[in-house]
Amino acid sequence: MGGGLHCSGGNANYYKYYISQNVSDLPFVMTYRQGGDRRSKVDGSSTLLGLTNFLKSKKDLPHHDHAMLFTE
Repeated sequence: MGGGLHCSGGNANYYKYYISQNVSDLPFVMTYRQGGDRRSKVDGSSTLLGLTNFLKSKKDLPHHDHAMLFTE
């Protein structure tokens, strides 16, 4: 499973991508899936909370007003 994250500021003059290489890089995606395989849907509320906590823990991301998460 690959995944990525795009963060940008209000004026969109800066952005940063975080590209995961392993399932363990974004554990909250697999934790909150609904189904038995990697292509399963995820619980939106729980995954959003996991993403929020993940963003707070990543000190190397720029200050941002939004982030987008995508998976394969």
